Amino acid sequence: VFAVDADGVTLDGLAIERTDESGTDIDQGVRIAASDVTVSDTEIRLTTDAFEDQGVTITDETSDGTAVSEDVSGVTLDDVEVTGFAVGVGVATQNDDENTIDDLTVTDSDIEDNDVGVGFTQFVPDAAELGAATVTATDIENNDVGVYVFGEEDDGIPADADASDIEITENNIVGNSDDGVINNGESTLDATENWWGDEDGPDMAGLPGEGGAGDAVSDRA
Repeated sequence: VFAVDADGVTLDGLAIERTDESGTDIDQGVRIAASDVTVSDTEIRLTTDAFEDQGVTITDETSDGTAVSEDVSGVTLDDVEVTGFAVGVGVATQNDDENTIDDLTVTDSDIEDNDVGVGFTQFVPDAAELGAATVTATDIENNDVGVYVFGEEDDGIPADADASDIEITENNIVGNSDDGVINNGESTLDATENWWGDEDGPDMAGLPGEGGAGDAVSDRA
């Protein structure tokens, strides 16, 4: 519905509902390919089975398919509710150039009832590695997978996303039916200091006998 290709844009206080009669070629609720963009106090919902896409996409490719001319940086999602999408918030590099996505913050938000809550993807093998991203003070609940760093072992993904500068911290990651966190990318993902729904912590899927009975966490996280 909203394609943000210009720097310095703020979207505040919106209610965005994607239906099969939304009248736009932009499947995402908000697509961001620009810097210093803030989305705040906004609800983004998908209420149709006619298509599947992402509630919010942060990418290095503009809505007309053109590669950005510089890094996409300084994007903030604050008090955003995203519900019903294939991916609630998707972060992806799509072009084989040196520009990347950096200094991304998701805070005080609700990302619920999606197939994947927050996803990080590198769609081109020669694309620049993802930069810094922080997800904090956010409810990531009742998705199939809470946080997913995609890699080559996932169907249709040609490269491992780099998780080394991604921080998933001080969130509620609870009730995600398959896994709380999956990291199939490069490097270890920092997913510390979260609440997993159990006082003994997450189910450490990669370390049998370790952790608690909370949402499952893969190895390399």
